This record gives sequence, structure tokens and C-alpha cells, in this order.
Amino acid sequence: MLFLAGVTSRIGLIATVNTTYADPYTTARSLASLDVLTQGRAGVNLVTGAEPRAAGNHGRDAHADNEARYGRAEEFVEALRRLWDSWAEDAWVADADRGVLIDPEGLRSADLRGEHLRVSGPLNVARPPQGRIPIVHAGTSPRSRALAATAADLALIAAPTIAEAIATRRTLRDIAVEAGRSPDALKVIAPVLPVVADTDTAAHRIVERLLALVPLAEGHQSARTAFLRTARWTRSPTPSRCRPTTRCAPPLSTGR
Repeated sequence: MLFLAGVTSRIGLIATVNTTYADPYTTARSLASLDVLTQGRAGVNLVTGAEPRAAGNHGRDAHADNEARYGRAEEFVEALRRLWDSWAEDAWVADADRGVLIDPEGLRSADLRGEHLRVSGPLNVARPPQGRIPIVHAGTSPRSRALAATAADLALIAAPTIAEAIATRRTLRDIAVEAGRSPDALKVIAPVLPVVADTDTAAHRIVERLLALVPLAEGHQSARTAFLRTARWTRSPTPSRCRPTTRCAPPLSTGR
């Protein structure tokens, strides 16, 4: 990520953080530093983790259940924002003539005491250039959608058609409004995975091979099956013949 920060100037750089195992203070501090290095281009994608075996890598006996993971994720978002807000915009003075680096009146405590997390604050680095760094979240469960709609700046959704993407965006924004947010405060993106092959059969074979490389717990196999069932690829000689309900492979290039 730091390498990309040094060789890019216009794209946003979004790091993924697992809220089930990460520490919010360290995360807030690292992201604030990344935001400085990228001149305000940092973002964070928060995930709760679906792999039970991850627990053993973090000194846990078992992976937390869905409710506990999302309860912690909600507090994690609150902790990040309180920590970034623990510095006022003008707290960093850096006045060499007066010998003043920081205005202590511009620092405040985060003071979060939740069921899952406790954070005192303030951060020991200055407020990020963006103030609050954009938060991204993706997921399909009710708790995941609620987190995206009520706390995220950007929601990533999986939708096989444009119509379903529009319907999902409407649902998320309705939840946001019920939570007191402006619907325009939540941006929604449906990523597209282009798979290029000579035939449908060959394209599906590529996808099946890629999915087989990702081990999923038994309870998540249905998501893989649904993806294979709904995904469609259409080879089209020209982009203009693509229809909204299909994914079109680009015309084959001669390389010239």
C-alpha cells in the first residue's frame, strides 16, 4: 500500500481490516498516517471475517458468532471516528517562531466504553487530511447490510443484473433513511468481474477453478452455488450489443 502511495497520485487506496481481530487504535493511527502519505486518498474496507480457522491465528479458541462479530464491528467504526475526531482541525500548529507544535485545547478524549471495545484516546498522530477516512463495507446478511447502510460511506454489493443492483441500493438507502441518514450519504458500487473465454463453458470452467481455490466453510457453500447459477457471460462482437442483464466480454484484440 505504501509503495502504491508513492507511485500514484489520483486513485484512492483502500486497505482491508478485519474488525474481529484488529485493534481500533492501531488501525486508526495507521490509516491516519496512510492518509497523510497519500495526501487524502486513503480508505478502509471493514470486514468481520468468514473463515473460522482465523481464530487460531489470533490466540482465540473459536471464531465469534455473527451477532458478536457485527456488534464489535459497529463499535469499531465508532472507535475509528472518535479517534480521528480526537484532534481538532487546528490542533496541529507547527509554529516554529512561537515554539508551538500542538494546541492541547484541540485534543479530546475518544472515551468509548462498549460491550466489545474500550478506547480512551486521543490519537498520537494528527487528524487525517480527510478528517474522517471513508469506510467501505460489503456483505449480504441483514446485519451486514445494516452496518453498511448505517455506518459506511460506500457499500460494495454483489448483483448479477443491473435491476437487482438498483433494488439492493434502494434497500440499503431505505435502511439509511430509517437510521436518520441522508440516502445520498451512502454510495453503492456493484463490482464487475470480467471473465473472457471463447465459450460459455470455458468461461464457467475458469470461474469454477478460481472459486475452488478459496476454501469456504460448509455454511457458505450456498453463496458459491448461487454465484455459479446466476452468473452469465455473453461474447459480443461489439460493446454496443451488450444488454443490461448480461455481462459482455470485450471484442478479441489482435494486439496491434
